Amino acid sequence: MPCFVRHCTLLSIVKNQQCWKGCLGNCNASKTSPGKKVLETLVHIKHSLGKKVLGTLVNIKPSIGKKVLETLVHIKHSLGKKVLGTLVNIKPSIGKKVLETLVHIKHSLGKKVLGTLVNIKPSIGKKVLETLVHIKHSLGKKVLGTLVNIKPSIGKKVLETLVHIKHSLGKKVLGTLVNIKPSIGKKVLETLVHIKHSLGKKVLGTLVNIKPSIGKKVLETLVHIKHSLGKKVLRTLVNIKPSIGKKVLETLVHIKHSLGKKVLGTLVNIKPSIGKKVLETLVHIKHSLGKKVLGTLVNIKPSIGKKVLEILVHIKHSLGKKVLGTLVNIKPSIGKKVLETLVHIKHSLGKKVLGTLVNIKPSIGKKVLETLVHIKHSLGKKVLGTLVNIKPSIGKKVLETLVHIKHSLGKKVLGTLVNIKPSIGKKVLETLVHIKHSLGKKVLGTLVNIKPSIGKKVLEILVHIKHSLGKKVLGTLVNIKPSIVKKVLETLVHIKHSLGKKVLGTLVNIKPSIGKKVLETLVHIKHSLGKKVLGTLVNIKPSIGKKVLEILVHIKHSLGKKVLGTLVNIKPSIGKKVLETLVHIKHSLGKKVLGTLVNIKPSIGKKVLETLVHIKHSLGKKVLGTLVNIKPSFRKKVLETLVHIKHSLGKKVLGTLVNIRPSFGKKVLETLVHIKHSLGKKVLGTLVNIKPSIGKKVLETLVHIKHSLGKKVLGTLVNIKPSIGKKVLETLVHIKHSLGKKVLGTLVNIKPSIGKKVLETLVHIKHSLGKKVLGSLVNIKPSFGKKVLETLVHIKHSLGKKVLGTLVNIKPSIGKKVLETLVHIKHSLGKKVLGTLVNIKPSIGKKVLETLVHIKHSLGKKVLGTLVNIKPSIGKKVLETLVHIKHSLGKKVLGTLVNIKPIIGKNFFSDFSAYKT
Repeated sequence: MPCFVRHCTLLSIVKNQQCWKGCLGNCNASKTSPGKKVLETLVHIKHSLGKKVLGTLVNIKPSIGKKVLETLVHIKHSLGKKVLGTLVNIKPSIGKKVLETLVHIKHSLGKKVLGTLVNIKPSIGKKVLETLVHIKHSLGKKVLGTLVNIKPSIGKKVLETLVHIKHSLGKKVLGTLVNIKPSIGKKVLETLVHIKHSLGKKVLGTLVNIKPSIGKKVLETLVHIKHSLGKKVLRTLVNIKPSIGKKVLETLVHIKHSLGKKVLGTLVNIKPSIGKKVLETLVHIKHSLGKKVLGTLVNIKPSIGKKVLEILVHIKHSLGKKVLGTLVNIKPSIGKKVLETLVHIKHSLGKKVLGTLVNIKPSIGKKVLETLVHIKHSLGKKVLGTLVNIKPSIGKKVLETLVHIKHSLGKKVLGTLVNIKPSIGKKVLETLVHIKHSLGKKVLGTLVNIKPSIGKKVLEILVHIKHSLGKKVLGTLVNIKPSIVKKVLETLVHIKHSLGKKVLGTLVNIKPSIGKKVLETLVHIKHSLGKKVLGTLVNIKPSIGKKVLEILVHIKHSLGKKVLGTLVNIKPSIGKKVLETLVHIKHSLGKKVLGTLVNIKPSIGKKVLETLVHIKHSLGKKVLGTLVNIKPSFRKKVLETLVHIKHSLGKKVLGTLVNIRPSFGKKVLETLVHIKHSLGKKVLGTLVNIKPSIGKKVLETLVHIKHSLGKKVLGTLVNIKPSIGKKVLETLVHIKHSLGKKVLGTLVNIKPSIGKKVLETLVHIKHSLGKKVLGSLVNIKPSFGKKVLETLVHIKHSLGKKVLGTLVNIKPSIGKKVLETLVHIKHSLGKKVLGTLVNIKPSIGKKVLETLVHIKHSLGKKVLGTLVNIKPSIGKKVLETLVHIKHSLGKKVLGTLVNIKPIIGKNFFSDFSAYKT
């Protein structure tokens, strides 16, 4: 036979007839590739692994002999010689089983499963094969079937894990695989591998003492944890004490199989650092408190499951088993809520809050938990958040107070906690405790009838009063008449929530003796006058808050509700200022001044207050101080005048009061009153466009005119055209402040009939010709001032602005003389002579005036008188000729006019003018 000729070595080893026939059968197919591989494999086994290994073929059943050989070939050629080497140390007694098992794996489960042998370490190769044999022969092919879907990447680990279980933990543990459903068999193996390789053999060791009856469940539970919840959750098993390892697994099984996978899902996000404690706590709950308590986990939402477990751990490990024991008697119907509430307290509010449960009396422990549940589930988490910063020392009282409120006053009152801001929640609770324990349950009872819509606000207000203002202020509630207690609370709420804490702060320094009145007054304002009026308290500075309240009390109790009513229509935006102004008036200026408000017409009461505010806040307290010395008979008019200025003329005009000297303020106000009431609103309107920079001066000038020159002079303002009113005032200011009061005094004797013209002329001089020209009035003799002004008026109004313009370039040094000369010409020689100036060319106007001055002052009035009879037609030429003589020929030539007889003066001028021409 060619087969044996070519493979003589095979002849020397094959002695068993059965094996011979098997070999022969396969050798007959040796011409094919598989046949060749079979022989090469057998040769490899004998020469590399030894005769003993080849001996394992002896007892193979003929029916699977072919499969054994094909399997060995597959192992050698597809997986490698190293894998085949794992057969070396197999005990002969199970060699046959090993081969049959390998055949089963390859032919029933597939080559892929067999591939898991590739990377097995040689040192445990023998154990792997023996373990596989044990699984197949002792546990059944079904268990072995769990290898089918193992990922090749972890196949090696699966086998090593199975070996470890069998050889280190015992066959019994391996037996737990028997009843595993094939559908999760793969996962079981992967889970076991993960436990052994990632968590360690010690963790895997917890399986040792599991009762066989629940072994299958343990494995399925572990699989569920790893595959549904993740490896991280499984890791919580790492540090379990061996002594309770069995209980942990049984508890997990109970949770999964009795309570459901969802509950088990709560383990997902547990931090590894507390995983061990979670498991130990669950064991404690189940074994010490009973399955019923553990049952409260059933309906926990997965999203907070992790927190529930952490909270239970915290309660047990930080607060003690006694606290955990309070869960025992909870009604199952709210068990879930209790846990969620506890979770919320610990995770959202912190462990410290949870710690308040420690010292609760067992007798009300159940009520406390039910109350906490009610707060969280009916009122919301935010309310529960109020527990956050409670001082441990009063934590117990807080909980007892909450229980009292819920059970004695009713859930509705407890509902007032709903919208409390977490930031003040702690204070609310401490305040409620203070009210109940220090002031008594009766005061706490005042909360019963509060409208739920403002309940939250009432609590916040009480807190604010106690914590920001002090217990003393809170004490003012004790003696309030029961009939208005509710209103007081609602009013306080309105003040704090609509107006702000700062307003409420005004209660701090109230004298106890008037505390009750303050509250009653505030109630009156809110309920009789309206919230808007109360709103005026909003921006009051705390430093004057006490005074504001005392002033309101004073107004209501001393002046009457009618006066207080003037606050009704105040714009909220200036309400604060009104109150501060009233305070300032009463405390700085005195009650007498405040009394001036009594008779104000209601129709302008609002305006008066707004005006006073504007004066104080925009112009300053100093201006307001000008009211102090006003005659009482006159005060009402002053206030009405100020109102008119502010509301009709504008704040800017009122601003002119800012820099008035206090000593002068009274006169300013009396002058303004006189202008408005005697001369009319139109005259007062001339103040509208005054520049703020000279406003003060305008007022001081008006005061000077009225008080020093008399009301008659002030009357000259009556008919001024509004269009130049501003200029008139600015001109008067300029005259008084730049030229002096003496110049202003020239207005005293002006005839009323031309007073208007005088002012308009002065305005024209200042605004069109310049301040320098106006300055020529400075040195005019007062006795002469009236004539100067009348002359200037005549020039402007009769001869025209152009003639008046000749004054522009006059040197200030002779300005006075020019004016006196013009006066002389007009008053001594007549308007006709003055008319000769009309047609003078502007270019020589200055020289004409200087020449006339020279003639009058150097040559005498008599010479000037020669102009009297000149014909108007040549008047212009005469003046130009005189200018020529003086400026071109010299003053000496002009001096020849001195002795001319007046009678021939006219002829001389006429002839001379003709000659010059």
